[in-house]
Amino acid sequence: MISETVSLHRDLVRRTVNCTRRLRQATYGIDDALGPPAREPFHFHAGTYGGEFPVVIFSSYRCDKYVRGLCSPCFYSGLPHSTAPRTDIYASLPAQAEALLGRFDEWVVARQPGRGGKLPYVLQIAGEGSFLRNAEIPADRRIEMLQMFADDAWKRQISVSYNLETKAEDVIAAEARGEFAKYGELGTQLNLSLAIGYESADPFIRNVIFAKELDERHFERAVSIALKYDLNPIAYVYAGGHGLSDSDILESVRLTVRRLRELGVGIYLMLPNLQPFTLPHLLWACGRYQLPSPDTVLRILEVMLDGAPRRSSPHAWLGHSDWMIGGITATPDPVLTFYGSIVDASMRKQLSIALDELQKEQDPEAFRQAVDVLGFVVSTDHNGSVDNAALSARLSNILTVAEEAVDDYIARLSRQRQIGSAGKWSALESARD
Repeated sequence: MISETVSLHRDLVRRTVNCTRRLRQATYGIDDALGPPAREPFHFHAGTYGGEFPVVIFSSYRCDKYVRGLCSPCFYSGLPHSTAPRTDIYASLPAQAEALLGRFDEWVVARQPGRGGKLPYVLQIAGEGSFLRNAEIPADRRIEMLQMFADDAWKRQISVSYNLETKAEDVIAAEARGEFAKYGELGTQLNLSLAIGYESADPFIRNVIFAKELDERHFERAVSIALKYDLNPIAYVYAGGHGLSDSDILESVRLTVRRLRELGVGIYLMLPNLQPFTLPHLLWACGRYQLPSPDTVLRILEVMLDGAPRRSSPHAWLGHSDWMIGGITATPDPVLTFYGSIVDASMRKQLSIALDELQKEQDPEAFRQAVDVLGFVVSTDHNGSVDNAALSARLSNILTVAEEAVDDYIARLSRQRQIGSAGKWSALESARD
């Protein structure tokens, strides 16, 4: 029976990966040639305590897991790429870092009033999958870039906190080659954090639905390495997923928050959005996927606020808390977020303002009062559990729908898409027509 279950799960992963890889490959032919070194990194802004912080993506080469079709909701490597020689692309990375520093006043200082002293300015930096992956950013370039950031902070006489977005296996590989030992004072000077992809403590959701290919032991090892070198560990928690009911999503978040609290890891809660040429968007276009309801999102937020670890981090990542919310903004721009299911435009706007204030002011009670005024009744009572057998059958059914629809979906979106130099998608709303 166990072998049959394992075989079924492997087949579900194979089908998920094949479909996701097909969708991603359909975008590869339209990549713009972005000539290094005269270029800026991609970026967008997300809310944080007291303002907004930039998420900066240094462009070089696609994430290996992305190319293989893993991590099904992701479109991070779906950005325009350069056709320049590899040596020129790697040589452009310090120039991209310099471009970030040239925009520091605009992208950081102006958007984070009152920070830079006891509370540091906060930035998140990434490759196209992992800042610590050598194929995306070679180690010598990475250390050069981090030193540039530290030198700039010293010159400005400001405090900064850089979150390095990465994968667990890249943390383990970096320690094995002695990279963290070479950082010297950089960890302290930059208040470095490692933001590690985890998504869910439920192994079926993490490794079958998301096809994450992440062993729990590897995640725990990466966390222990981060703690060893005083690199504040943060984990991404994905509050959604195709095939999951709202009850499944809530239980996954509850289980994951509890696990991260046990490990002493900060939480980066990702609310799902829809990006074109992803499996969730394909299923949504077929009427077989929907984002979690606003009530479910509010219950998820309550679970996080109640259960997030309370650490006294010397990095002061967000000032005084150990949680963060993402997914409302992204690059490329999302086609849809959970706000789209709120018919009343006034309520949609007010809830958006309340969530934005929660991110910026870190005041859960004020958020709860705002939600109460809007008429939402939020309860964290939940006795559910994820039924993996039922979920497997549901996942198999929707994958059949995706496999049958993928060619037509790609053809239709390929005709409709309009992509600009910044890689922003438009004219996709009619994909579901």
